[in-house]
Order: sequence, then C-alpha cells, then structure tokens
Amino acid sequence: MTRSDAAVVRALLRAAERRLTISDLATGGAAGFAVAAGFAFVGWPTRASGLSPLVVGVLLAVLVGVATAVVRRRRGLRAPSVVERGAPASRNLLFTAGELANAPVSDASGTKSPAESYASRQVLANAARFAGAVNLASAVPLSGRIAGVMVAATLWIATVARATGGSLAGPALSVMPVIDAVEFVVESPAYAAKPVRIVRNPDRLEVLAGSRIAIVVRTNGSAVSLLTLDTSRALIESAPGTFAGTFVAVADGFVAFEPGAAQGIVGARRLVGLSIVPDLDPRVSIVAPGRDLVLPHGKRTIELAIDASDDIGLVSLNLRYTRVSGSGERFTFIEGEVPLDITRSSVGKWIARARWKLDTLALESGDMVVYKAVAADARPGTPSVESDAFIAEVASPGGVAAEGFSIDPDQERYAISQQMVILKTQRLIAKQRTLSPELFADEAASIAVEQRHVRAEFVFMMGGEMNDGGLDAASLDDLNEEEEAAREDELLGGREANQGQLALRRAIVAMSLAARSLTTADAATALTHERAALIQLERAFSSRRIILRALSVRESLDSARRLSGDLSETARFSRTIARPDPDARAVALRGLLGELFALSGAGAGAGAPADAARALPILAERVLRIDPSEPALQEIARTMSSGSESNGSREQVARAAAAISAEMRRLLPASPTGGKALDAMRSSGALVDLLRRSTP
Repeated sequence: MTRSDAAVVRALLRAAERRLTISDLATGGAAGFAVAAGFAFVGWPTRASGLSPLVVGVLLAVLVGVATAVVRRRRGLRAPSVVERGAPASRNLLFTAGELANAPVSDASGTKSPAESYASRQVLANAARFAGAVNLASAVPLSGRIAGVMVAATLWIATVARATGGSLAGPALSVMPVIDAVEFVVESPAYAAKPVRIVRNPDRLEVLAGSRIAIVVRTNGSAVSLLTLDTSRALIESAPGTFAGTFVAVADGFVAFEPGAAQGIVGARRLVGLSIVPDLDPRVSIVAPGRDLVLPHGKRTIELAIDASDDIGLVSLNLRYTRVSGSGERFTFIEGEVPLDITRSSVGKWIARARWKLDTLALESGDMVVYKAVAADARPGTPSVESDAFIAEVASPGGVAAEGFSIDPDQERYAISQQMVILKTQRLIAKQRTLSPELFADEAASIAVEQRHVRAEFVFMMGGEMNDGGLDAASLDDLNEEEEAAREDELLGGREANQGQLALRRAIVAMSLAARSLTTADAATALTHERAALIQLERAFSSRRIILRALSVRESLDSARRLSGDLSETARFSRTIARPDPDARAVALRGLLGELFALSGAGAGAGAPADAARALPILAERVLRIDPSEPALQEIARTMSSGSESNGSREQVARAAAAISAEMRRLLPASPTGGKALDAMRSSGALVDLLRRSTP
C-alpha cells in the first residue's frame, strides 16, 4: 500500500462526509423552520412576550440542524456506505478501503498492522482507481435538501406575516414593548404622620385620600403613558428603560401604564386598581347624662362624660354651652366653654369628664342651658364636628321643657303615651333605693314633663281649652249636672257619645293630678292617678262619637239607583305604561359582555391571543369607569388584568365574561311572586257571587 492510495481514499471519504454534514444541517434547518411556522400559526411568540419571531425561527432552524448533524455523525462509517451506494460496481471495495485507510499503520509496540499487508495494498490501490470515477453529487445530493430549506423558510415567513399582520422587515417582528415592573412610593399627607410605603407590582393599590404617589416603571420600550380615570400623560424617562412620574390620589379609579416603542408600536397595558381610603370625620358624643334634664332649681351639678374618636388622630375637644334666658320676644344668649379633664388613651381615642356647677350661670326659673361637645382632627381646611346638643332647664311651675334643641339618642325611643308614662314611673319606683333623693326628684320631674305632654295632646283633641268640664276634682265619678245641662247641644250625640267625652275629661284631670304628684316626688300617688287616667282613656276610646256628632237621621244607600246612569258615553280607558329608565350600569356591562364574546369567538385566529392581551386591559379600564368604588366591578377588572398578563387565553376571557354575567344577574330586579291566574280569579269570583245570590 502506498501512502498516495490511502490519501486518495481518505480525501474521497472526507468530501463525502462534508456533503453529508451539509445535508444533515439542511434537513434539520427545514424541520426547525417548519416547527417555527407551527408556533407562529398558533400565535406564539406574542407581542406581549417581547420575543421576536425572526429570532425564534432562525434559532430553531440552527438548533434543529446542528442537533441532526451531531446525532447522525455519531453513527460512524456513514461516508463509505454512501460512496459505496454511489459506485455499486466496486462491490464493497470502497467500504473495505475506507476501513483500511482509517486503520493505524502500526501499534504501540511497533508491530505492523494488517493495513500494511499485501492484500491491504491491493485493496487500497484498486479503491484509489475507483475513487476517480465516483460522482459525489449523485451519491450525496444536496439540491433537494437546500430546496427543502428554502420551502420551509418561505412557509415560515408567510405564516409569521399572516399571524402578525405585517412583514418580516416591518414592525410586526420588532421586539414588542412590555412593562417589566411597576413600583409605587406612597407618601401620605403630612398631618397623618405615616411612614413612606413602597409597593411593587400590585393588582390594586389602597392609599389615604390626598396621598402623593411617585411611580417608577421599568420597560424595554422607549416611552410609557400614564392613564387614569380622567387624565392621560407621558412619564419622564429618568434612566434608560426607567420612567417616573407623580400624581395625587383623590378618588377611586385606576392607574394604567401603556408602553410604546419606535414606529408607533404600542404594547399591552398594565392596569392597577386604585382605592382611596377617606379620612373620616371625628366622632364625638356626650355619653353622660346623654339626655335632656329638667331641674327643680339652678344650683345643681351635672356629671358629664364625653367620648371622642378619630381614625387618624384628634387635636382638640371642647364642651360649649349657650345660656338662654327670657321669654316672649326677649331672649338673652350667653356662650361659654366648660373645662374638661381629658384622658388620651391613644392618638385617636379621647375620653373627657367634667363636673359642671350650674350655680355659676345664675339660672332662674324657666332658663335653660344648651350644651354640646366639639371635636376636631388635624386635617386642614375641615370644620369641627359637633355632638348632639342637650338642654338642662330649670322648670317653671306647670311648664313644659323646651323643644327643638336635640333628639334623645336613647335606644328606647318611642312616642310618648300614657302607658309609657306608667312604665317609666314603675321603673323609677323600682330603682328608688339606688338613687339619691336629689336624683330621684330630677327623674320624677322629667316624667312629670312627659305627663304634661300627654295631657296637652288630649286637651288639644277636646278643642284646645280645658276647664273642669263638669267634673269635681275631688271625685272623678261625680258629674256637675248644672255644668252638663248648660251644654244641651252635646246631648244630641246620644248618651253613648256623652259618656265618651266624660271619660276623656276624667282622664285629663287624672293626668293633671299625676303631674302634680310627680313634681313633688310622690311617685306612688302619681302612679295611682296615671293608672286611673289610663282606665278612663280606655273607656273613652271604646265608645263611639267622642268628637264627631251623631247624625239625626239614619242614612242608607238607595239600591234602586244602582247602575242607573247613562252608559252611552262610556269608553274604554287606556293608559300608556311608562317604561322605566334602563340601569346605566347594566347597559354598560351588557356592552362589555358582547365585546368579550366577540373576543372569545375570534380565538380561532392565529393572532387572537395577542389581540386579547391588548384588548383585556382596555376593557378592564372601562369596567372601572362604570363605578370605581364598587367591589364587584373591581374584582371583574382584576380578572381581566390577570388575563392580559397571561396572553389573554380563552379560559381567562371566559372567567371575565362569567363575572360580568353574575354582576348583571345581581342587578336584575327580583321576579314577582306568582299570583293566581286570571281564569282562576274569574272562576272564584263567579262562584262567590253565585253563593251570595243563592243564600236566603
């Protein structure tokens, strides 16, 4: 064997191996382009993902081609087999020569290998003669493989262009801008004294009203637009890929970020809901005594307790009063403040107490003092909050406490009636042992005022003026016959009506006696008179014609005149039914639901997921514009936003549609309960009429 024969054989085999490698790369590249075309057909990569279809296709072609070449090369002795198939006349000579040409000349000990034998030299010499006649172009054809790569690449380009709506050289295959991260730096108003809060990538942001919010957005785009409920502006680029801006939170809504790139490319929006926590007004109330007082004299001391609270913090708490004296059209008003002993359990929880000596005001009979608590928080520009106002009045003989200054905050509110007066008197007697004589007298005086209220109502019912009414105050059962005979016209109503008026007068006299006893703190005697008044009231209202006079002639309907009118001009009455105004929220949700259905119906297209990713944040903004404060709508918007971040799959679109449908069902009015059918009602009426006629 000569070295020249072996070199010729090896050169032939290397050339064949190179052509085989090119063929493998072409085969793998065609397969990679085919896979990339399949991905583009189903809509991947999307614009929101930030991946370029050009990079993805070329990368797949290269990776699959290299992998194919490596795998096939590892199988070994491919070139001799392929060359043998290209020259079948060699009858396995080239395959054997390929093995001998690659065999070592001698081993490590210097012993000659079989490749140097006579037979080996003859095989290589004959193979070298055949090598010149081998046509590698026909043995390892490349034109078909290269054509396959070109066809696969053309198919991939066409699929990507159809899916993205553009060409490979156009913007469709440019890197889509996408929001990488959003950071909010929340600075609450200075008066709230709260630390700065940093929130990253939230679905919803909850801040105090008036907070200043700084925004930092990181994106691969060249611009970012900030959209809120009523404004839209561009953020300032503070660093490459970083944009910043600020705004003040004043109302519920949303904050949306829209990335942009060159040539007018707009990426998917990032939506963040915005909830505003209002700074509530302080709450202040006078818990003790917590009601109006009627005092026998103006030298009393009132124990006061005030409860005030605020969600952030209080800055002041005062007790203000107005002294009212005079009568008729001459009144004198004097204002002042009562010193308070304040206990601050926390910044937003204060409790105040005071012992208010009224003798310093020099109150006289009929004078009163109106007092109320006033609290304020640190929020600038807001007025103070006042509690319910109460009065403390020095009662005049036979007087009634002044009205119009306050409403009793007690939970046991009810219309004043004689039964309630009795109930209050019984409660007062039951707790007499636990009260001091002074406090017991105050409670009795308050009940006396209510008793006079009830008496005044019945006096008004009797005509507004009440004298003895023919009654002897010493005995409620005695009737002054001379006084009664002077009102002969009252007897025209019959004995029954006369007895009703008599019982009503007796009740009024008993109420006067009860009020007199309560004024002197004689609760037991007052209770007896109160019960007597209640009995007389029951008798009076069990009789007819207490106020109205009876008719002198009994009236009756003339059945002969029934249905005797002229029916010639009768006409059917028709009334136009006014249609109720449609619910604006339901109408808006119905429109959004239709757009979601249209978006879901277009899901078969190759670019549908990308379209959904762009459309869902916009629809979420429209949901929040309906009512930013509604929790149900906030949840719907959150569902849509999460769908957009996941490329807008059909499942997420369906979840958003289901949430809108549930909210629309909630807005529908409740269906009326089913009544009787019209035919059944007619049959029932006819049966009742028939039974009535047949009854003797």
